[in-house]
Amino acid sequence: MADKIKIVVEQERLRKNMKVGDVVALEEGKVKGVRAMLALFMVDEQGKYLDPAKAEKRLDTLTVDQMLELAPQLLEAANSAVGADPLPESASTTSTGET
Repeated sequence: MADKIKIVVEQERLRKNMKVGDVVALEEGKVKGVRAMLALFMVDEQGKYLDPAKAEKRLDTLTVDQMLELAPQLLEAANSAVGADPLPESASTTSTGET
């Protein structure tokens, strides 16, 4: 049975790793930028962050619809990081699609 993909966005990790160009790529909906940022926040079954390169490989197995289920939380977190909206210290979401 395949594992679901889970994303956990923590403000500290986001602020230390996300660049302005990443936020722009997310807002523009550029798939490469969305994939790279989702990979940064993907966790395993124990809630530990995955290596981004391994996470990108797992993301590459998603359909576009499945990726789009994960992207809104990431965009919300990015907007919060630049002062647009408040976000809890940690937020998570899971794709309904399985890989």
